[in-house]
Amino acid sequence: MSEVEGKASGAQSIGRAAAVLRTVGGYTAGARLADVVAKTKLTKPTAHRGRGC
Repeated sequence: MSEVEGKASGAQSIGRAAAVLRTVGGYTAGARLADVVAKTKLTKPTAHRGRGC
């Protein structure tokens, strides 16, 4: 992987994590994984990693 490709995938990871955090932050009592997946349109494994579980 080139340095440019690494930066692009790093930016994508940050964007995905931010989407998960924004979604989870919108819930007062926490969010179920299924809710995060539905709202962010991420795959279940990606959303799970983004939640830091």
